[in-house]
Amino acid sequence: MKNNKQNKYDKFFNKVLNKMFSMVGLQPKEKEEFVKQEDWFLKKEFNKKQCEQFKYFFIKEIKKDLKLNSKQAENEYHWFNLGYGWKDSSSNN
Repeated sequence: MKNNKQNKYDKFFNKVLNKMFSMVGLQPKEKEEFVKQEDWFLKKEFNKKQCEQFKYFFIKEIKKDLKLNSKQAENEYHWFNLGYGWKDSSSNN
């Protein structure tokens, strides 16, 4: 059985993935199949504004849900974005 901390993390992770998917036009129900694809996180992109909006959302929600301070929240965002974040289309220019 999962402990309470792991359950909170799992709920948070699911919440941010749903937000990330919805920002590129994918519905939460499509997430299950989409993430089965190899390198699924490389198949969609955020523009610069979406990157900023998602970062704001992620940090605000992780501070609230997991009770992290600002520095911890920022650090967690960068690790999440490095591992799972959509590509930044503005960096292709």
